[in-house]
Amino acid sequence: MGAAYTNPVFLHGWGSECDRSDKVYIEDALIPRFAEDSKVPPEDWEQFVAEFNAAMQENCPSFYLAYITFVVILIAAIVLSLFVIWWLILIAILPIVWLIVRIYCQLNGTINRELDRANKDFFFSYNLTAAIRSIRGKGESIVIEFHPSRLPDDPGERSVA
Repeated sequence: MGAAYTNPVFLHGWGSECDRSDKVYIEDALIPRFAEDSKVPPEDWEQFVAEFNAAMQENCPSFYLAYITFVVILIAAIVLSLFVIWWLILIAILPIVWLIVRIYCQLNGTINRELDRANKDFFFSYNLTAAIRSIRGKGESIVIEFHPSRLPDDPGERSVA
């Protein structure tokens, strides 16, 4: 008689009632509803409820299995989102980095040109001073002429030794 009450199709239809964490299977208020659907006579309701609850306990997925599955899916979603976010960041930041490097290289080129010019001016003045000392040591007079055609166009670029 008990086998008739634990119809798998019927159990599957009420599978959403399975909640192991709250120990809710079939309570007294639900007995008439379940019994009517399964055509159980009222005198067999208690046996039906006991068999149904036993079948639900066997067929309910473990709470821990559901929890572990949730955690695994959550971790997979986080890893996937980080991977997607990483590529979005790369796509968004690479042009900005390229622009910064480009500006830096242009500024660096300008700075290098200025440093080269300063170094040339320094060595020119150093060599001129050394030449003047060398000539003065011999007691000769020095006349230095700067020809305007050889001077830079910008007065700020002229260096005086």
